[in-house]
Amino acid sequence: MKIGFDAKRALLNHSGLGNYSRTLIKAFYTCYPENQYYLFTPKTGENYLEELSVSQSEIISPSSFLDKNFHSYWRSYKLASTSKNLELDIYHGLSHELPIGIERTGIKTVVTIHDLIFERFPDHYPYIDRITYKKKIQYACNIADSIVAISEQTKQDLVDFYKIDEAKIKVIYQGCENIFKEAIDEKHDYYVKNRYNLPEKYLLHVGSYNKRKNHINLLEAYKLIKDQSDIKLVLVGSGGSQEQAIRQYIHKNNLINNVVLIQKVNNKDLSYIYKNAEALVYNSLFEGFGIPILEAFSSGIPVITSTGSCFEEVGGDACIYVDALDYKALAQNILELMQDDTKKQELINKGFSRSKIYSNEHIANEYMSIFLSLLNTHNESDNTKSV
Repeated sequence: MKIGFDAKRALLNHSGLGNYSRTLIKAFYTCYPENQYYLFTPKTGENYLEELSVSQSEIISPSSFLDKNFHSYWRSYKLASTSKNLELDIYHGLSHELPIGIERTGIKTVVTIHDLIFERFPDHYPYIDRITYKKKIQYACNIADSIVAISEQTKQDLVDFYKIDEAKIKVIYQGCENIFKEAIDEKHDYYVKNRYNLPEKYLLHVGSYNKRKNHINLLEAYKLIKDQSDIKLVLVGSGGSQEQAIRQYIHKNNLINNVVLIQKVNNKDLSYIYKNAEALVYNSLFEGFGIPILEAFSSGIPVITSTGSCFEEVGGDACIYVDALDYKALAQNILELMQDDTKKQELINKGFSRSKIYSNEHIANEYMSIFLSLLNTHNESDNTKSV
């Protein structure tokens, strides 16, 4: 089978969508090495090229001067004909997009939709970005042969906001990199602790510095408990409009010696930052999936997260849930968890068990089931026509 992936984010993006794309592509390499894979990207970069360039895959990038300099046009308007020339069986848009005109090539298409957060929080996004996201997602959902939502929450949002036929949507959860599941190497552990100046005991928050991630409420909660415990706070993230506000809050409230900000960390180091934390506090307002919850489960630390959105769907009974806007309740729950080793171990055990639901092999199998179903339907249709 010849399968094409929109690999822009897999090769160029350091955060959520990039991690999702890389994890899934590598799961296909492992589970289905007999297939030929084509990775479409406007630029190759160097960060993940070696990781994703294996014998059964080929990197496809623009070759002409115009396409290299107008790569958005190349992605939107040239990939359909390129895919047809390569005689792809399946084209998978890994994050919200499909090339324009690919529905006329005979290639079966799947698009994965991660969230419609820009519809729920429009004031967090520039107007032109909202229009662009909406146009791309609606087009992709309309022409795709199959739509994958990464949670029931995202599936319901597609139905509610865009009136997509729910029969066309299948929910397939995300996985996380296997590195989060690996045992600690003492030498690298020592390196990470010193490289990032990690405190002896700390709470962890992972997420870009934008308003939806709710950092200020977490800082408000932490301020209430910092004098009742020797625990510090580590915030891992980068980008986003709230970075200045977060830094100002830390300075204004004399938290400089209590809060560590870490930016641009690779997944190997991040996995050790997780493993050394006392707990993940993921009090985001809304997510499509919330992959830090799964990373924490795999790393063996307890999780406090928000009520509502997708969080209870992902976390089940393995998390403590708190109203995202109630920083006093958040503070109380953090303090109680830090003082209850039995509860911590119970959550860790439940998290490990729950993480098995999201195995990368199972997720790759779920996608392959869709691919084979689409191709079988296509072949049956061709046979009917020939009769």
